[in-house]
Amino acid sequence: MAKVILDSVTGGYDLSKINANFSKLANELNEKVAYRQVEEGEPNTVEVDLDINNKFLYNLPEPVLDHHPATKQFVVNSLAVGLNPLLLLAQEAASDAQDSANAAAVSEGEAEDAAAAALVSEGLAAASAGLAANYAQLSNLVDYGSITELSDYTTDYGVII
Repeated sequence: MAKVILDSVTGGYDLSKINANFSKLANELNEKVAYRQVEEGEPNTVEVDLDINNKFLYNLPEPVLDHHPATKQFVVNSLAVGLNPLLLLAQEAASDAQDSANAAAVSEGEAEDAAAAALVSEGLAAASAGLAANYAQLSNLVDYGSITELSDYTTDYGVII
């Protein structure tokens, strides 16, 4: 399908039709053709999708900004030197995950230590309560004269019964 439709000049010299045809050609070129070298300040953008029909793009510069395309060689080189941002992000995420796992293990260990300490405290409290009860019984026995000397039933660590 023709993109530019020109007026027919049917013989003779019709300057207005020739000029109109040149104007149409100039408009098409100026409005719809991507030029290789554009003057500074003139628009140079593609306004529709570009289908390159399974062909290759050549001579791409190294990407500088996030939206710049990269060649396969640039990506391979970046991976080889460890500059790939996705690889660095993945390594940071793995490191963070390991740190979290370590912190969870420490917290779990601290929780187990706290539980063990609670059990020891519970045991000590029960033993202390038992000793206090025994001491009270001995005191009653001393008070009623059944035992004459309380020191016979105690040590430096508490009451013996």
